[in-house]
Amino acid sequence: LRQCRLQNSVILTGEIPERDLPALYSGAALFIFPSLYEGFGLPPLEAMACGTPVISSNAGSLTEILGSAAVFVDEFEPDPWVTAIMKIISDTSFRQQLITKGIEQASNYSWTKTALETWQIYEKVCK
Repeated sequence: LRQCRLQNSVILTGEIPERDLPALYSGAALFIFPSLYEGFGLPPLEAMACGTPVISSNAGSLTEILGSAAVFVDEFEPDPWVTAIMKIISDTSFRQQLITKGIEQASNYSWTKTALETWQIYEKVCK
C-alpha cells in the first residue's frame, strides 16, 4: 500500500465481528472475492443478501453458488478485475441488475433449508 501510495485510501480492518458484517456489506459499493479455491462461498452470498454487487473469481463452486448474480473473472488476471470494478461503479443500470439478482440468488439459501435438507439425508441414510 505504501509503494502505491494507497495507505490513506485502504482500511485494513482485520477480523470483523459477525454482528457487524451486515452493516459493512450494506455500506460497500461492491464486494470483491478473489478466492483461489472455495468450497461453498458464504461471504459473497452474505454480501448479495445485503444488496451489494459481487465480483468473484470463478474458482471452486462459486459459479454454481452465485449463478448469474455475480461478475466472474479469472483469479490470476488483474485487468478483468479492474474492468469489472469500473463497470459496476460507473454503470448504475448494471449495478442495479446485480443487486436485484444478488438478493434473489441469496434468497435461495438459508440455514433452515440447509438443516431440513441435511435432516432428510440423515433419514435416508439411517433407514
